[in-house]
Amino acid sequence: MIKINKLTKKRENEFLMFQEKRFERLKPKLDMEPIFKPVVDYFYPSGIPNEKRIRNLLIGDINDLKNIIGSIGPILDKNNTFRTAYNNFHISLLSCKLSKWLDLKTCPYCNRNYIFHFTKKGFLYEFDHYFPISEYPYLALSLYNLIPACSLCNLAKSAVNPCTKPFMYPYSDEFGYKINFKIQYNTIFDLYKEQYNFDIIFDFCTSDKLLKNKANEAINTLHLNDYYNKHKDDAFRIIKICQLAKSSYVSSLQNEFSNLFLDENNLIETVIGTSFCKDDWKNSILSKFNYDIFNQFY
Repeated sequence: MIKINKLTKKRENEFLMFQEKRFERLKPKLDMEPIFKPVVDYFYPSGIPNEKRIRNLLIGDINDLKNIIGSIGPILDKNNTFRTAYNNFHISLLSCKLSKWLDLKTCPYCNRNYIFHFTKKGFLYEFDHYFPISEYPYLALSLYNLIPACSLCNLAKSAVNPCTKPFMYPYSDEFGYKINFKIQYNTIFDLYKEQYNFDIIFDFCTSDKLLKNKANEAINTLHLNDYYNKHKDDAFRIIKICQLAKSSYVSSLQNEFSNLFLDENNLIETVIGTSFCKDDWKNSILSKFNYDIFNQFY
């Protein structure tokens, strides 16, 4: 739902430097397990490390990862060799750095929950493996296979294989201004009753069929429709704020507190708890939702 910015080349290379060493340490274990022969043959043809392939594995984009999957295919990691390597990475200083570098606070899949938790080494994200570690364990350490996610989305998404079902990829896909939350109601009077006699739905303002398919899969898999219909009280609050924003009340507040707000839009952003700029939605829960509902009624 919310787009994640990719790292700078400098930070990608720093990530690569540490992960290359971690991947190298796995080589003796991979050699001992026949099931990993396709992995060894691909990354170490004739026993020699293929630096380009290893680089693509660790910091390559989604197309690089798809090419690797196409060459190796699914593998069942019975001994959790790669999962153990990932677990070691997840509690490492590099994981703390990555959590800082990605610079987001909310789950990009749902935008309902914060994603950081505190450890002795610093704040860490929980990561979803976009291509599931259960089928493609060799992507366990791949930078752009790691999606910061809340525990609810991580658990729900783990059952999905994007190789067989289209799914939103936060490093390139987003709802943005094309897929919006919308209040569906019968009469205007339904909006002003605290019984919340309305439904929250998704409105697709795009002709992009692939984006629609990905979004529908994400909405259904992550139960976003059900979850967001539990936020009718938040929607009701935004609807009431819209009425205030249409009155002279906002202008009077802006005049009285002009030193606190850049303009009326900045004041409204503060009141509704979101930014009008989608690039800022990653930092506040329900920010996309709040924006869309406000935009519908203002």
